[in-house]
Amino acid sequence: MARGSPAKSKKQASPPSHPKYEDMIRDAIVALKERKGSSRQAIKKYILNTYKLPDNAVTNNRLKLAITKGVDKGTFSFVNGKYSS
Repeated sequence: MARGSPAKSKKQASPPSHPKYEDMIRDAIVALKERKGSSRQAIKKYILNTYKLPDNAVTNNRLKLAITKGVDKGTFSFVNGKYSS
């Protein structure tokens, strides 16, 4: 007799229903069409309304991280304290 239970299969993580955060931020900046750049709050509001994401700590942290990485890579830049692409 074999001891223990049979190996359980791991659940497959379903792919997210939205694009990457970097792409969502870029779309938000383009859609907002602000001449002097878009604020983080405006970008967040656009993303939450467009992609139906929850307004929680996880979303906020991922958004902040994506903006920081985008600025480091040169994808986004600061103009008077606001983001532009």
